[in-house]
Amino acid sequence: MSGDQVDASFASTAVLARQVVSGADAHLFLAANASWADHLEERGLVERRVDLLGNTLVIVVPSGSSLVLSDPTALTGADVERVAIADPESVPAGLHAREAFTRLGAWEALGAKLVVAGDVRQALALVERGEVDAGIVFSTDARASDRVQVACRIPESASGPVVYPLLLLTSAAEHPRAVALYDVMTTNESLATFRRHGFRVLLPPPPSELPGGLLTSGMTLHYTANGQPGQVWSIDAIDRELTLAGREGCTTITLTKTPGGPEVRRLHRDADVLHSLTDDGATWKTKRPVGPGMTWDRPNAEGVITSRYETGDSSVVTISGRSIPVVATTITQLDGSGRPKSRLREQYSPGLETATEGVFEAPSESEPSGWATTFRFELVEIREAEPPR
Repeated sequence: MSGDQVDASFASTAVLARQVVSGADAHLFLAANASWADHLEERGLVERRVDLLGNTLVIVVPSGSSLVLSDPTALTGADVERVAIADPESVPAGLHAREAFTRLGAWEALGAKLVVAGDVRQALALVERGEVDAGIVFSTDARASDRVQVACRIPESASGPVVYPLLLLTSAAEHPRAVALYDVMTTNESLATFRRHGFRVLLPPPPSELPGGLLTSGMTLHYTANGQPGQVWSIDAIDRELTLAGREGCTTITLTKTPGGPEVRRLHRDADVLHSLTDDGATWKTKRPVGPGMTWDRPNAEGVITSRYETGDSSVVTISGRSIPVVATTITQLDGSGRPKSRLREQYSPGLETATEGVFEAPSESEPSGWATTFRFELVEIREAEPPR
């Protein structure tokens, strides 16, 4: 599409959606809120749709401010008088902020302090000019300004997922270049640009790269451990599309780790969550989420949460000439009190049913991040099965 001119209109999602409903000459719409995308779809104005990007709500204060916020509800404290917010009745950032503080039980207490802006960038500007003590904006907005600093993040468990659907509108049917632009916006090059500006990419790996899509019998996976030669995984056998424990669409992978010994992995693909079949062949346990922008708590037999899964951006890595989709994943192990006792940060490949690289960490009071590396591993080579002699 090099050389083509794209005319862009920038405004709040609510304003733009209303313009589309009113007949505005638009072909694509990147919304910052799924509800407004639903609104257009219900009116028959959407030809294609994909959840493209994700974001996070943060609380910002003017650069150099001494205001300390231990958590979002600290905005209700006496040291905060004015808080900027995008319109909580229609603008996505405001809608998510209202949802978050309602769930946190602080919306009513916050109400008298709110300074309502027409959109999230106007709310950001109020903070930049020092006209308010703090503001609630998206993390990408905060990243774009050198006149504010992030004081606190608002957890997605409170705000709900912040999703940016990309819509190809029905008006684009007679405009092939608009369709081409829609496709271009989902390419790896475009997604890399979005990542550089702080967005999470929500597009899942292509179906061909989902469980069982990359591994073949006889393949070997070669790892390093702390920079030295490490384990070698030999894929002994793969049976796909089985029915196990009443579940269809299962994959059984038999492998041998050197050193380590034999292992059998039984997988089922369901709603972007991997499940593994227990050895008795009768029950299932959730293994981990594989789509970007997800969280998952895993309890033990007593119902105590012992591990927490969080996924970030999806991307593509190249190993032995192969392009392998991966999802950034953090697995935090918790003690009985819910405190972190270790964590694993890895690039997880659904197609390989393992990580291409990872770092094991332990809590540390001496490290700025609060974590110290204890072990690193990396998949450095994938060898195909040797042909029979």
